[in-house]
Amino acid sequence: MNHYLLPPMLERGWGRVIHVSSISARTLRGNGLYSSAKAFLNSYVTTLGRELAASGVVVSAVMPGAVAFEGSYWDKRWQDTAPRPDGERNGREICMDYLRHHQAANRFGTPEEIADLVLFLSSSQASFMQGCIIPVDGGSM
Repeated sequence: MNHYLLPPMLERGWGRVIHVSSISARTLRGNGLYSSAKAFLNSYVTTLGRELAASGVVVSAVMPGAVAFEGSYWDKRWQDTAPRPDGERNGREICMDYLRHHQAANRFGTPEEIADLVLFLSSSQASFMQGCIIPVDGGSM
């Protein structure tokens, strides 16, 4: 995508490219291939952001943590409150354990909280944020 998006931005001398990474790039939770791909993306954003720093085009990334919305992985787990006959934890209990051990905010994030940061990074006010990779993760641990 950058191959197609960057040339017109460079011609204008202004543009914003915001990638969506994940805290998995740092915490290595979940699928190893996913975490590795996001770690690569972070390196790419830093490198490209520095290369284009003087051009007026700002390349950055957001790293969302655990975000819940209707139909999401976390939402489905939260809705699972059925007792387990074998003593295993239900989805709600798994969510509560995750929040207690991994989220300093003790709650899931919302899409709006991620979107607010992306909106700022899209603005002229983000002109000094070349190559920034910003966690939006509720103090993920």
